[in-house]
Amino acid sequence: MLRRTINAMMAVVLLASALLAAGVVLAQESGPNAPLAPTGEWTRITPGELQWYAFQFDYDKDVDEPVVIRLYAEPYESTVLTVRNQDQIKLWMDEGETEHLGCCTNVDRDRNHDGKMDYMQWAGALRESGTYYIVAETAKGVTEPAYYRFVVEGKNLSMLEAAQAPAVEAAAAPEPVMASVPAAEEAPLAFEGMQGSSPFFAMQPVDTWVELKEGQLHWYAFDFDYDEDWTIPAQVKLFAEPGGGATLTLMNAEQARTWELDGELTHFGCCTNVDKDKNDDGVMDYAVWEGQLRSSGRYYIVVEHAKNIEGPVFYRFDMTGEGLRF
Repeated sequence: MLRRTINAMMAVVLLASALLAAGVVLAQESGPNAPLAPTGEWTRITPGELQWYAFQFDYDKDVDEPVVIRLYAEPYESTVLTVRNQDQIKLWMDEGETEHLGCCTNVDRDRNHDGKMDYMQWAGALRESGTYYIVAETAKGVTEPAYYRFVVEGKNLSMLEAAQAPAVEAAAAPEPVMASVPAAEEAPLAFEGMQGSSPFFAMQPVDTWVELKEGQLHWYAFDFDYDEDWTIPAQVKLFAEPGGGATLTLMNAEQARTWELDGELTHFGCCTNVDKDKNDDGVMDYAVWEGQLRSSGRYYIVVEHAKNIEGPVFYRFDMTGEGLRF
């Protein structure tokens, strides 16, 4: 045990030395009103630290090319990168709650065949002009400094420095949101006992509204049979009442095992909001994840209660794709 600990510490030291030799940037203090200047170089980040970047986007209906962000991290999966709009920044400043419109998730590329994906990526079509923010932080369970770099691509956008970023003023804290039961012909399903409480008690996906109480995790399981001829990606659509009241992530068997052993929630994908608000109430209609699964086996879906919502919330999700078995 001691030898493994020493070896791990030596690996971190060697990694830091190698990256420093390559030219690592030591980030200065930053925030929504003082974003860092992006360099494209490796940047050091410590556990508990948030590092902020900002970019200006000018919407053009004739441009349908998405904004793409690729994140590289050392050690592997040590850094989380999210994209936020100004409303989400104000929520963070007022209440300390973290919401985002997208997060970088693993792509299915491992060119050197070391069992680790080459990078993480987020791609999204922004439909409104304004200032958007990129926030980097270490992943849960990371206890040592990590290193990351990212690349942003897209039309009609420009990265901002502190002097260029518009000031974000904190607003009065809103009243707590209370969930209301969604209109439905049947009462929402409520899990009982150990149902859905862990990977071992994972439920089969159900096409109905489900009640989720504060502090609960709901686990679902499905199997996937890989076939190189499959062309239709897996897709999950999450609907919640109130809007944003639940989050949905996807895990493989190894990540589920990590949760069972350490209580650490890691995932390879999460549902993020689509830019659709048909009733113009300011809340996106649903969140979605879409991706190509490249390995047969058991996978898990975890639905979690949002921290900024009081009382039970209600959700349902739809899942489609080739090779899926429930």
